[in-house]
Amino acid sequence: MQRTAAKLDHTALIALGIVAFGWFLMSTLVVDFGLWQKSVRFYQVWAVIQDPVGALSGVNGTRPLTTLVFGVLCAAALLAPLVGMLYRHPAASLTYLIPFVVMAVSGAVLYSQGSMNAVVADSASHSASAYVARIAQAAIGRASAVVATRVSVGAGAYLALLGSCFLVLRGLSKCRSAAIPKDGASD
Repeated sequence: MQRTAAKLDHTALIALGIVAFGWFLMSTLVVDFGLWQKSVRFYQVWAVIQDPVGALSGVNGTRPLTTLVFGVLCAAALLAPLVGMLYRHPAASLTYLIPFVVMAVSGAVLYSQGSMNAVVADSASHSASAYVARIAQAAIGRASAVVATRVSVGAGAYLALLGSCFLVLRGLSKCRSAAIPKDGASD
């Protein structure tokens, strides 16, 4: 890999700053029950994935190790495009895609975890345990429907998504322009 002298992509740096601001300083998820509000930043999302009730209610939901590990992963995802800016190789500009990939994977896992039933009930069984499981499943369904109306996506998620989408477009255009031969030379 060849290093460039010092031509940094200033617009990409601004976009990285926007993503960092959205991930670390602004709310990604907001739970609003009138007088009681709880906000979660992006680097805390994996704690929500591990324990949604605890993390969103504030009761035993901090998960410091998970938050630390995912926070370090987020910081590394923001540093990767900076390293990619220092190299001329066309594949180095693909590091611009990393923040978007981290957001997309986290969002997909969060969505899939939030849409799963917590209690599996066999509707054909007539035992007492199956009856209790069906009651629990109905109660969880009603409660999750009420909570789902109170959880919203925060401004930090939208801001970081815009910044990371810009980085994706910028990285793909840089990769494409670096792959095109210059001065009429053909491969």
